[in-house]
Amino acid sequence: MNVDRPQGASTDVAKFYVAGGTLSPDVPSYISRQADEDLYDGLSGGEFCYVLTSRQMGKSSLMVRTAARLRDAGSTVAMLDVTSVGQQVTPDQWYDGLAMGLGQALDMEDELEAFWLDHERLSPVQRWIETLRAAVLPNIDGPLVVFVDEIDTVRSLPFPTDEFFAAIRACYNRRSQVPEFARLTFCLLGVSTPTDLVRNPQTTPFNIGRRIELEDFTEDDITALAPGMARLGDSATHVLSRVLHWTGGHPYLTQRLCEAVAKDEAASGPADVDRLCDDLYLSRRAREQDTNLTFARDRVLRGGDMEGLDRASVLTLYGQALRGQDAPADDANPVVSLLKIAGLVRSEDGHLRVRNRIYERVFDKVWIRENMPDAELRRQRVAFVKGVLRTAAIAAAIIAVVTAFLVHSIRQEHRVQRLLAQSQVDRGMQLLEARDTAGLLHLVEAAGAVKTLGEERHAIASLWAGWAQEHVGRTEFVGGHDGGVTDVAYSPDGRRLVTTSYDRTVRMWDVQTGKLIGVSPEYERTTRSVAFSPDGWRIAVGRGRGFIELLGVQPQDGKLPHIDTLEHVSPSEALDEGVYDIDVSADGRLMATVGLDGGLQLWKVDTWTPYGPPIELPTLGFAVALSPDGGAVASTGTDNTLRTWDTRTGRALLPPIPCSTGSYQRITFAPGENLVTVRTAPNALQLWDIDSNQPVGPTFTAVTPIISVAFSPDGSLVACGTADGAIQVYDRATGREVAVLPRHMGRVFAITFSPDGTRLASGSMDGSVRVVRLDLSQDRSSTLWDDDTLADAHLSGDGARLIAAFRDGTAQVWDTDTGDPIGGPLHHGEPARAVLMPPDGRIAVTAGERPGIKVWETATGRALGAAAMTEGTAGLQYSPDGRRIL
Repeated sequence: MNVDRPQGASTDVAKFYVAGGTLSPDVPSYISRQADEDLYDGLSGGEFCYVLTSRQMGKSSLMVRTAARLRDAGSTVAMLDVTSVGQQVTPDQWYDGLAMGLGQALDMEDELEAFWLDHERLSPVQRWIETLRAAVLPNIDGPLVVFVDEIDTVRSLPFPTDEFFAAIRACYNRRSQVPEFARLTFCLLGVSTPTDLVRNPQTTPFNIGRRIELEDFTEDDITALAPGMARLGDSATHVLSRVLHWTGGHPYLTQRLCEAVAKDEAASGPADVDRLCDDLYLSRRAREQDTNLTFARDRVLRGGDMEGLDRASVLTLYGQALRGQDAPADDANPVVSLLKIAGLVRSEDGHLRVRNRIYERVFDKVWIRENMPDAELRRQRVAFVKGVLRTAAIAAAIIAVVTAFLVHSIRQEHRVQRLLAQSQVDRGMQLLEARDTAGLLHLVEAAGAVKTLGEERHAIASLWAGWAQEHVGRTEFVGGHDGGVTDVAYSPDGRRLVTTSYDRTVRMWDVQTGKLIGVSPEYERTTRSVAFSPDGWRIAVGRGRGFIELLGVQPQDGKLPHIDTLEHVSPSEALDEGVYDIDVSADGRLMATVGLDGGLQLWKVDTWTPYGPPIELPTLGFAVALSPDGGAVASTGTDNTLRTWDTRTGRALLPPIPCSTGSYQRITFAPGENLVTVRTAPNALQLWDIDSNQPVGPTFTAVTPIISVAFSPDGSLVACGTADGAIQVYDRATGREVAVLPRHMGRVFAITFSPDGTRLASGSMDGSVRVVRLDLSQDRSSTLWDDDTLADAHLSGDGARLIAAFRDGTAQVWDTDTGDPIGGPLHHGEPARAVLMPPDGRIAVTAGERPGIKVWETATGRALGAAAMTEGTAGLQYSPDGRRIL
């Protein structure tokens, strides 16, 4: 690239580069492209033209520059911005507004207003055409060019606008009949496609005129930007090349990055371009704030929904372009048009390619996966489960081969464990493939048989979790957001669940019914954290720009009411990323907030006022936790340490504790104890006693990095949400894993136990919110029945008891902890078909092939009653309130 610096060119950075907005004709950084000549030649020759492309490509600047050239050549020019007319208008008001705008541009305002009022008997579109023919053209000498900018906004008007474009086409078609119209030329500009302008299929499409293509800057083009970097001397060549490397010549991205380089006195080479590019476009803050990136994101995710396109198809086609696969650039395909108008892709040799490296990094594979709609996620889950089922037989065969190979090198008890596990897995998977849920119990048996062999147990647990996610009724509640879920919290009474998300909303759910009962307004940035006040009447939400939003819990017209806004007190002005985490002490006195501004603020909950000055962290803050008594607060940050302070004085309690941190990893205190969780490695969790400054208890190890953590209310269980979507539950005293719950399809950002400890709520990057019963967390190590005699089996709601019915007319209840029977056999008297046990496990219900059910006391085996039925019983279940048997 040869950079020639024009003599005398201004190098004032403040005036040279213009990032965003319309460039005036005298701006030195304006870059002429082929479109400049094409548009000028077309309009000069009387051709109707349209410039329809994505945002911030320089459409308005091209219009202003071309208008100036046309005026110099003797044409009369009028530029109309349809956004200035407004949106909440009637057709008459809108066309009147266009006529008045035209009058102002041509200095004919009084004449056009008088003409408009004198022809009220005509329809609005007829008056518009007649105004052009009878009032404007007779008073104009020579050609008249009318630019109509922001034309895409007409689609948001509360009335059909197809006739407006039909009127423009009529002006073109009437040239042969009305010679005056030959002097009138239109140019339409906006973020749209020609097929979008006329939406009614019964109306002739807008198919006239010349399309002007606005291409990205080339390497030769951007030499015109060199004068703004005069201070760099010969290094300007390399800097501009690096800018082009990232932006691909996108006008807005290029101008803004050049402006940042020129203003940064420390910037002198390609490495500085990379640094500034990361700050402007690739950082988390930039992805949520930059207007170009947010437009592209919203156009793909929301525009497709509004235009009736399947979001999964849009993201799938974009993913093909991202991976360099065969993605035909067929402009007749509305999905292709949407991606082009969003600005994410361009045509190259008949195929779609991602437009530049910035878009490749921002809208990557992770972004695609996180924004796939629920229907597609369900399809992927089903495909995953089917894959697990198909590979089960292979897995069993591998176990058999490994067992045979090692038969002479391992102890006899291990051989027996593996053989028993293999038998149970085979039988269980056969039943599951037949959609018989009894197969899950065989997997439980298999896990119990290999309780000393960790890898086998984990493999069996994965099979179990994969199947259970789709087919077992442990998942009581499923909700969702349009973006990744960042936090989840139960109300003190356990009846409501509140969630925050990347979709920038707060949502409240009824846990019993699963219904969405309240939504906050959409904030300007991600809502990252949430907590209930101890009385359950307020919700504190950490959101962007350093604010904590207080919401009420009684929705008004489906909206969570705004109560107050608290400002997170920042110790510095370095960053403006908002509140990243919130915690409320168990005694309900204090709330703690931490932000990426490096500040930790304590609040008095009763008055919602700051409690002392902010505590300044040495680095960005990621997570915060208050001790149960509110006397200590802990936080983590980017320096990979956990720090603790006295909440009364703000002084450090302990030296920094080394740990592994990440921007999504949370910390918490054990209930009633001064024990805080510390990650000694990405996938290892340790409890730390802040009184003795010593680690205590076992280490909890997951397969992938631990993201979120929660204690059961009694402190006996530790649950960990991981990066691969798994939720693993451990016995705190022993460190033994007692459950692997059904997986999410993305990172588990937040988990929390219900106040009674029987359920676990989780939120994931896949956008889902889920509540799962903890009733499959027990292992058994002995075979409890003969497969040929088993008729039905059921676990109690707390997982402590198992009941099975047999074809000989009996049923039996077992303790799932010990595998021992509880009481004697329950003699139903007829071949048993179904059994049921309520959540507390105190009674059992049996049903047989002949009409009738019986109710039993599980502890004693005593019959409590019976009920006759008109037909045989095929199955049993409880009503949603748990009070009736269906």
